[in-house]
Amino acid sequence: MIDEAEKEAEERVSERITERVTEEVTERVTEEVTESMVKSVIEACMDLGASREKTMERLTKKMNLSPETAETYIRQCWIL
Repeated sequence: MIDEAEKEAEERVSERITERVTEEVTERVTEEVTESMVKSVIEACMDLGASREKTMERLTKKMNLSPETAETYIRQCWIL
């Protein structure tokens, strides 16, 4: 039979696991949503005839991306 201390210990471990999984899932979903939004901004800029430079400026200002990160996304998504 599990005594009260063991039961409490198991509950704490379960809570920690749940918290960690929740954090990891939240982080991954946030990354995926951000990536999707960035790609949408790039596509919209392309459709409107914006230059790569203007697109990068938009990404850094509106999406709070570093210039390096913005450039990486543009290289991945820009279709000539």
